[in-house]
Amino acid sequence: MSEIRSMFDADEPDEDTTAAARTPKKVVQQPSLVRRTFTLAESVIDAATNAQKTLRGAYPGSHRSINSYIEEAIAEYTANLEREYNDGQPFPDVEKIRRRKAKDSDD
Repeated sequence: MSEIRSMFDADEPDEDTTAAARTPKKVVQQPSLVRRTFTLAESVIDAATNAQKTLRGAYPGSHRSINSYIEEAIAEYTANLEREYNDGQPFPDVEKIRRRKAKDSDD
């Protein structure tokens, strides 16, 4: 058995390599994304776009997309409201609005 194994193992692995191989990789679970349509004032969108594009890559953690910029703005504002009006706790879940089915649906 050791003869067969030696055919595949050309060199002994470095200690650093084996230690790294034993260390489990951190699995980062991405949040599920949902597409929504919002109607916003053009001046608000323009100001956000100008800020995001001007600062893109200018500092560590800067937003590379307008989506991440707006997502963080909404999250920060929501966290402020939770601190101010709900003792820092998330607001309770509300019933989600169900989307209308297509008219030609057989359901």
